[in-house]
Amino acid sequence: MTRDRTRKDTGSALLFVLWTSLLVAVLLAGATAMVQQQARSTAAQRLDSRLDAQLSSALDLVAFDLALAGRAAVRDLPRSFPVDDAVVTVDLARQQGLMDINMADEARWTALLLRAGLEPDRARQLAQRILDWRDNDTRPRSAGGEAEIYPETWPRKPANRPFVSVEELLAVRGMGPGLWSCLAPALTVFGGTPLPQDQTGLSGDLNDLTGVRVALTARVDSEGGRSRERFALAHFGASETRPFEWVVAAPETFAGLACNSEGAA
Repeated sequence: MTRDRTRKDTGSALLFVLWTSLLVAVLLAGATAMVQQQARSTAAQRLDSRLDAQLSSALDLVAFDLALAGRAAVRDLPRSFPVDDAVVTVDLARQQGLMDINMADEARWTALLLRAGLEPDRARQLAQRILDWRDNDTRPRSAGGEAEIYPETWPRKPANRPFVSVEELLAVRGMGPGLWSCLAPALTVFGGTPLPQDQTGLSGDLNDLTGVRVALTARVDSEGGRSRERFALAHFGASETRPFEWVVAAPETFAGLACNSEGAA
């Protein structure tokens, strides 16, 4: 009986050792996988930081070249060149061709609203309401309106400041969701200054970029197959110490303009 008990105790101890060994192996495997994942994540972050630095360098280089050469240099975009062990391509961003809702005047707003299918009177009224919403005073335009035309239940009254996003246009009375979704693909708050279609033969004054904003995008592809993109908006002649200043911004993602009578209603 004592021998049977000894065998039973030995078997239990052996089973305990086996389960403990298995548990330790599982824990070690988990810890190893965690360490490997952290190492991969750290390596990816380092690569992203390096690619971001390459994008910044490329954008700075192109912006400085534009500041020196003027508007005529825009026709040379896109430009691709090596930075360290990667190739970076800088081109005009799609925002360059969109209408900046904070820079557009009444004529540009009215023209866009007419193109969207609004009747002339309504297009003029909405254009003025948009301008009243974003300007820095409380004096309404003849066909526009400040806070007094907005119901008490209206979620947002005129802010009398620039729009911070295209979505904020929905706060303007008369800008319904259907009309907004029709217009949004043509709009931005990060737009560049419209440039002449023909960049050749410009005089010195016309070639000057002072006061002009140019929207740029940069893309880099690393040898490991990892890619990064960056949007930037350069404002030329905005500072006495630098030929340009970067406007802190992020791009929107909209499709092409596709208006119809139902969307404009």
